[in-house]
Amino acid sequence: MTRPAAIVTGGARGIGLACAAALADAGFDLFVVDLAEKAADRLAADITAHGAKFAYHCGDIADLDSHAALVDAATSAFGRIDCLINNAGISAVVRGDLLELRPDNFDRILSINLRGTVFLSQAVARAMLATPGDYRRSIITITSVSAEMASPERADYCISKAGLSMWGKDPRAAARRRKYRCVRGAAGHHPHRHDIRRNRQIRRVDRRRAGAGEALGRSRRCRRRGGGTRRRQARLFDRLDHQCRRRTVGAEAVNR
Repeated sequence: MTRPAAIVTGGARGIGLACAAALADAGFDLFVVDLAEKAADRLAADITAHGAKFAYHCGDIADLDSHAALVDAATSAFGRIDCLINNAGISAVVRGDLLELRPDNFDRILSINLRGTVFLSQAVARAMLATPGDYRRSIITITSVSAEMASPERADYCISKAGLSMWGKDPRAAARRRKYRCVRGAAGHHPHRHDIRRNRQIRRVDRRRAGAGEALGRSRRCRRRGGGTRRRQARLFDRLDHQCRRRTVGAEAVNR
């Protein structure tokens, strides 16, 4: 029985390489697309170690005219396409103030992260429908938590991922009618609901500080004056302040 075949864009390293290795372990043959002229020896070894066939294609998904050659190469290598992992993408070309955002940098990031991904998905979906197969087809798009969480210093990246997130939703109805799946996954840290609740409390503390001076000192004065309700409020306030300080130290450690 033949193995299903998958395309992974940006598959030479990072998330793309992890996706390729997982697919190979799950029984897929792999067609990896990346910008390097030829595949690294380690990349081929990681894929073939799982018993998968491996083919590599040098290409930039921002070049829409190259998509047909990419799809033809994948079809020639394995006879069909059963899965596409849309992983290729770049971060902000230059991070900085939103008022300093340059049109050419904005166009570059959208040409890869959004425009190239959309039209490569279109070309691969057409090839899937034109070639019957024994396996259920799927198109999986890697987005980011930045699709919903703003980063003012890289607005162009967030906009591209927000558009890509919507692209992951729009084709689903058409995909169901044609018997292939469209799935999207967001890379990044997804806060637990308890973290979200705690962060809201911390922001509330910050707002109180900004609006009424040094709130911590005020809470300590309440504690010295006595009173059950005031003591409870002071303890809560001190606890939230401690959480806020821990959160700040943790963020600084990560940024280093």
